[in-house]
Amino acid sequence: MGIKLRRTKVRSFTPRRYNSRSNTVDTSLRVKREQEFHDALIRDGSPTIATKEWWETLGGKVRFERRISMLRKACTSVNNPRILIIGCGDGEWINEISKFAFVTGVDISSEIIKSVGQRVQNRDLVRVEVGDVHNLRFDNAEFDICFANSVLHHLELPVAIPEICRVLRPGGRLIAGEPNQWNPQVWWMYRSKNRSRYGLTPDEEAFSRISIRALLQPHFARISVLNFDFWHPSFGKTHEESLIFRLILLLERIPFIKNLSGSLWIIATKI
Repeated sequence: MGIKLRRTKVRSFTPRRYNSRSNTVDTSLRVKREQEFHDALIRDGSPTIATKEWWETLGGKVRFERRISMLRKACTSVNNPRILIIGCGDGEWINEISKFAFVTGVDISSEIIKSVGQRVQNRDLVRVEVGDVHNLRFDNAEFDICFANSVLHHLELPVAIPEICRVLRPGGRLIAGEPNQWNPQVWWMYRSKNRSRYGLTPDEEAFSRISIRALLQPHFARISVLNFDFWHPSFGKTHEESLIFRLILLLERIPFIKNLSGSLWIIATKI
């Protein structure tokens, strides 16, 4: 089974409306803005400061590797898990996750999906396609885990969360890493006049532990939101057994201080 590249041309996204007792949300304009923003980055060959510093530097790779390790640990209870990666990026996350799971990747950007075929290594375990998380094409209960790294804050969650739940099996989990709204650097970037310089799209906003839990509670039986990630990309390379890294990990356990962590790690189990 080779890698499957689907819908590599930009389609017209017209996500279905979400109706609740209190509001109606039309996601089409937000989806279009996200799509255009990320398509332009790939075409221009100009990754943002966020991409270059947070994930591609030596310190950024430490953060990347830790998230992969945390995800792998969360998957140990499932044999050959079926993982849906939303906002899958151009191949690095897929390559690592496909070492221990069957992977389906979707991304709003057709330009990103085009680049995946050149970078994906474990082709027998991977399929990728352009897709809108607000209106997924997959069957009910198709996946064991949905993984999202710094993606949820790009979405209209009252619409996207029911869709994610729909494609998860009973007992399936949403696992996500998100920027922490209470982190001083995150707080400053989201209030910067030049948001796009940091890879921030017009609609996105970071979450606090309280706000993301409130959005998830109607759909998930168990929700864990942990503060983590005090390793700043500028700190450079290290490994999990180093003394300095273990000292950094202690900050994640200290009351009040842990609230300033760079990220939130979310594990939510479907009702």
